[in-house]
Amino acid sequence: MDANPYNAQKYLKACMLWLSRAQTKDGGFSAAYSWWGGWDYPYPETTGYIIKTLLRYAHLDAEINWSEMAIKAGEWLLSIQLTEGGFPGGDRKLNTPIIFNTGMILFGLSALYKETADYRFNLSGTRALKWLARNQNDDGSWTKFSLNSIPHAYQSSVAWGMLEMSKSIGHLNEYLPVIERANNWVLLQQDATGWYRHNDLIEGLPPLTHNIAYAVHGLLECGVQLNQNGWLASAEKAAQVVYEDWVKFGQLPAGYGPGWRRGPKFRCVTGDAQFGIIWYRLWQITGKRYWLIAAKGIADQVTITQSLNHVLPGIRGGIPGAWPVWGRYLRFRYPNWAAKFYADLLLLLLDN
Repeated sequence: MDANPYNAQKYLKACMLWLSRAQTKDGGFSAAYSWWGGWDYPYPETTGYIIKTLLRYAHLDAEINWSEMAIKAGEWLLSIQLTEGGFPGGDRKLNTPIIFNTGMILFGLSALYKETADYRFNLSGTRALKWLARNQNDDGSWTKFSLNSIPHAYQSSVAWGMLEMSKSIGHLNEYLPVIERANNWVLLQQDATGWYRHNDLIEGLPPLTHNIAYAVHGLLECGVQLNQNGWLASAEKAAQVVYEDWVKFGQLPAGYGPGWRRGPKFRCVTGDAQFGIIWYRLWQITGKRYWLIAAKGIADQVTITQSLNHVLPGIRGGIPGAWPVWGRYLRFRYPNWAAKFYADLLLLLLDN
């Protein structure tokens, strides 16, 4: 990352202003901005975890009421929670609960409850926790209400969301068995090379760096917080392979197949930012400086994709899904989750 912290703040501010433009009048955040169609409909999953980014940034910038934006987003999520306790996926009807989306929304509900002490966020999060626990398989995976009705290794991040929510309401012990089963199942999906099975997202493509990072980060944070060295070791093993590949080739591919076979040559920019966050956290955990250098280096690569002066407000300050923008992941679109993870990475680097 640029050695001048002012420049990092400039990129971060542009990204956060993009997020402010992405928020709809109802409070949810538009899924993405498209070159062809403009702003998309609001997306519950990512609205949930953007909340935490807004609340963190509120301590750095007083020009906009970022906390108010976060509460507005939370109010929208409360209004769309389904009767059974789950939250809907990204379809326009918002009537089908999805495991992963619900887990990600817990990050926002947890942050809002800690920030505001508004008991509605406690109740909403509790309902979501109970729904996730009820629908978990005995082996720790989730298939019902899961994408394509199959289990996914990236659901370790669901376990992490459950950890954050259950800690914030003081009921960790109640949900600890669910969290442990989930992460132990993910551990079984890791092969001898460190690659995770059952982790693909888009038919015809190997697992993207985006969903690999979800799997790694969930295990990493749960491992650190719960003193589960096996989970942490699994995450570090995968992160090390990805790091070495980045060093060797100069950039990450869009994804990796079995044996860490490099996938499409375009970059999944969201995954780049997520691995930057993971590498930074590993620097904090291990003290090994090469992780910090890698986090800064990949932050630079994401920054290159950001336009600070574009005439279109839906592109100015945003981060594309793929680079080049015509790559086979959200072609010609700027998703809110790419901006969120880039902002999170810059927030970490500015702390250093």
